[in-house]
Parts: sequence; structure tokens; C-alpha cells
Amino acid sequence: MTFYGDFHTHTSYSDGENTPREMAESACTMGLSALGITDHAYALCDEDCCIPQSAVRPRYDALRALQREYADRLAIGCGIEQDVCGAFDALPYDYRITSMHYLCWEGAYICVEDTPARLQAGIQACFGGDAYAFVKAYYARLAEALPAFPTDIVGHFDVLTKFNGQGAFFDESDARYRRAALEALHAVLQTHRLFEVNTGAWVHGYRSEPYPAAFLLRALYQAGGEVILSSDSHSALGIAGGFADAAALCRACGFRYAKVFTQAGFKDVPLG
Repeated sequence: MTFYGDFHTHTSYSDGENTPREMAESACTMGLSALGITDHAYALCDEDCCIPQSAVRPRYDALRALQREYADRLAIGCGIEQDVCGAFDALPYDYRITSMHYLCWEGAYICVEDTPARLQAGIQACFGGDAYAFVKAYYARLAEALPAFPTDIVGHFDVLTKFNGQGAFFDESDARYRRAALEALHAVLQTHRLFEVNTGAWVHGYRSEPYPAAFLLRALYQAGGEVILSSDSHSALGIAGGFADAAALCRACGFRYAKVFTQAGFKDVPLG
């Protein structure tokens, strides 16, 4: 099954393996109509993974040139993925994804999706090992910070579950977890309606479902939210990974359409 496009990918400008051109060629080979390139915006707390400050404008200009070059073959979205802990990048991107990879707590930054050991250390140092206190703080901060960011797409909403396979840190069916997640979801929906269904951690075996989890997708649908499929791929080979199963899950949760980026902006396409 060929999908229209993939709208969250990373290149060698940040922490990806391939150049924008290599990503574009791979998307064309796959028969996609669109590709969104959304490297990590500069963030002081995440300098190893983000675009260096010196490359922010050169990257933007290079993507605009590539966009023009591929205009008759592929709709390239000149995008950015921002973190709520980072500074706002004011360049006029086609669209912005806003995510929360870090919880800033009393001056410390807890990275939720780097390694299990780093997450465990953060929970222990900041919350005395109480994972549910961490969950509550993470979602409360997300609910507070994300609506203040100008954005088009909410990135991997429940990324704090990346290393929680088999309930390694907390029980995702526990009322404490679900209450915090659902409260944050509805708070964010007051300002941002479009959430990505992100297959990255799922495809790489960290999770048994994409972000957001099915119970959140059902709540999103019931509240009138919208979805867009993304792989969060950091390589040309991973573009559109897991999309068939992600589309099936979206349909099972009630969605019939997904948003896609086109040269004329976002539009709806049927799922499946």
C-alpha cells in the first residue's frame, strides 16, 4: 500500500543519517507524493541532537532550494520539530511540529526518550523514584507549555512511554496514568487539533502501538481532533514505516481521514 506522504523525518542537519536529497530520493522511489523534513530545532538542553545554531538559516535555504527543484516530483515540506524546552525558531516554515522530549524539573532536565537508564536516573533524582509523580508532572507541564507554542502538529504526545514496555516504569492502564494523560490531551485540544500518529518507536520495537496509544486516539477522535501519519524516521530506509498498521489503528479508533501536506497546504485524504 502506498501512502501519500510522511511528514516527520530527520536528516543529517540534526540527528538523522541521510541528507535531505537522499531522503527526497527515497520518498520518490517509494512512490510518495510528499515528504516533510522536520529536523530538531536548536535547544540548549539538546545540542547533540538539534540543528547547530550556525546551520539554522543555511538548512532553511537549502530546503527551500530542494523544494523548488523537486516541485514536479515531490511536495517537500520545509518543516521543523520544536521542543517546548527550546527557543522558538521564527523562520517562516511550512509547518511546525511541537514535542516535549524533556521535562524540566527544578532546574534539571529529564530526557524521556534517550535511554532507559537516563530516564530511571531522572525519575529517581527528581521524584524519589515515584514514576506516577513523574507522569503527573510531565503531562501537567505538557498541558501548560504546548498550547503557548505556535504549532501545526502535536508531536508524539505520549513519548514518555517509549521505554515502558511491559510496564517497566508504570502501568499504562492505571487510573493515575490515564487521568494525567487524558487531562493533558483535552487541555492541548483547546488550542491544537492536529496530532501526529507517530510510528517511530513502534517500528523499532520499543512499543506495541504507535504514539498516541489507542485509548488516547479514541479520546482524540471523540473530541473532534485530527491525525496525520508520521514515521519520525532518522534514515531514508525508515520513511513511512508501519503506516499500513497505523492507518488501520486510526480507522479502528473512528478516524476516516488523515491530514497530508501538499504544495497548497494541508488537506484531508481517506485512511486506507
